[in-house]
Amino acid sequence: MGKGKAERALAEVLPRILVTGANGFIGCNLVCAAQDVGIDVVALDRPGTGDLAERTRASLGGKPLHVEEWDALECGRLADALSRKRCAAIFHLAGSTDRRRTASAWTAAARDTVLPLAELTAAISELPATERPVVIVPGSQMEYGQAAMPWTEDKVCMPNTPYGVGKLAATMFCQSAVRTGMTRAVVLRLATVFGPGQKPTMLIPEVILGLLTGRAVPMSSGVQIRRFVFVRDVCAAMLHIALCLGRGDDMPTVLNAPACAPVSVAQVADCCLQASGRQSGLCLGALPLREDEVKTAWPDSSLAETLGLAAVAQLEEAVKDTFAWYAHNLWFAESLGYSAEHPAADRPSEVVKRPCEEG
Repeated sequence: MGKGKAERALAEVLPRILVTGANGFIGCNLVCAAQDVGIDVVALDRPGTGDLAERTRASLGGKPLHVEEWDALECGRLADALSRKRCAAIFHLAGSTDRRRTASAWTAAARDTVLPLAELTAAISELPATERPVVIVPGSQMEYGQAAMPWTEDKVCMPNTPYGVGKLAATMFCQSAVRTGMTRAVVLRLATVFGPGQKPTMLIPEVILGLLTGRAVPMSSGVQIRRFVFVRDVCAAMLHIALCLGRGDDMPTVLNAPACAPVSVAQVADCCLQASGRQSGLCLGALPLREDEVKTAWPDSSLAETLGLAAVAQLEEAVKDTFAWYAHNLWFAESLGYSAEHPAADRPSEVVKRPCEEG
């Protein structure tokens, strides 16, 4: 299907969609991707998350958007909104992004990931069966946790972090909703996502912002092998899956998203360094590997590829595009407390927080 025909199909089958978590990293990119093909977007997110997101969407070419503030536990209000808006699909992106192994991360996983999806499921159940939208939920490779490779969709998951447990619980909610005929849904399990507008809680934006602002970037040895996926490929995959569900196509409830080829963390960091034009700035080996670090781990996307889904972006070019966005939008770094300093090579004692090298 040609690009123009594919875009027309999306707008015809998905004339209006609901995006929860629209002010987040993937949310901002998805809203812009949907608007670009003529889809009307209804957006929800938590209070107090709009200012940075509005400017981020504008930098990505997005149109002005009213994002309604949403208390994730207001089931009745959400059901009323679903009934009035008549959305063809819900992209439920709201959830905890806390990947730490702390007590507060457990609370966040339950409060911000599991409960909102439970409320959304309850709201959908109140709609007539003919009016129920299809549902797309981003899952995570961290659901697999300590499970042995290969990480295929039928693998018994063994999450070992609060984030992974919360994501797996959300997946189980979706599976139950599909089994009971409540709605049609797909959980798209993602490898490590990167791209414009991502806060520096993950490897690539942490390294990029460190290089841009002259900070030293302490890392482990970088021997871990992972797969990374550009956020634009994630958005394209989610829209395509919603299109398939909307047309009535058979789709698996859980699907590993396509991603770039496996690569070491050190190689990814070097891609960022090459994009910066700098000669140094990375402190490989400055941090130890965690005791339970899985050296080689990524989702197997063979099933998705048989369904016609593929990661289009090449890692090196996608990293260059991402670096260019941060370089042209220094306000983003400044809003997060980053500022230009002397080159890291002149400040060897400076250490910033460890980049997340998981997914």
